[in-house]
Amino acid sequence: MLVLWRYTRPMRLLFILFICFPLSTFADIAIKGLFSGAALVEIDGQSHVIKKGQTIEGIKLIDANSSRAVIEVNGQRQTLGISDAISTQFTSPAVATVRIVEKDGHHVTYAVINGQRIPVLVDTGATHISLNEPTARKLNIKYHSGTRGVADTANGRVPIYMVMLKEVAIGEIVLKNVSAVVHVGRSPPITLLGNSFLSRVKMSTEGRIMVLQTIL
Repeated sequence: MLVLWRYTRPMRLLFILFICFPLSTFADIAIKGLFSGAALVEIDGQSHVIKKGQTIEGIKLIDANSSRAVIEVNGQRQTLGISDAISTQFTSPAVATVRIVEKDGHHVTYAVINGQRIPVLVDTGATHISLNEPTARKLNIKYHSGTRGVADTANGRVPIYMVMLKEVAIGEIVLKNVSAVVHVGRSPPITLLGNSFLSRVKMSTEGRIMVLQTIL
């Protein structure tokens, strides 16, 4: 099988900020009406008819009759009667955030692959993580066992090997089973962080800063 890839020519350096934090919100909940298998629930001033087994705004109705409703919030159940009200805190999943400062038009940070830290250039034009042969050897990647192919690069066509990386970590963002291509020779001179990684995180920009986020 012949496989073709193209990559862009890379550049240089920079720095990174890692943040990991839980996001919390509060809700006021009141029971305004009770029925067999349903309840009229007011959440932060907004009324919702919730049926048995249904979840709305993080509130699941376990059971209901004309005298009481059993609801589940954050994995905890409570029994409420008509006009009963509670205030509760919802904690959303922790978000891992990496901020990469742009320099000279490029975003460069560090990734940990096979337990070793290497510089990587964020490249949204690269299909996969792309690394050269010496880097693959340094990371102890058994690339000769991968799928052989050919890549169309700025230096012409070069042989490559498609491999699967068990784990790639950038700050608190850790992804498993990330595809990569190893280029025979010394190009690209810096490892390209391509879309096999980037497509699995949320990307945004804040001025000259690229922000990567994922749910832990």
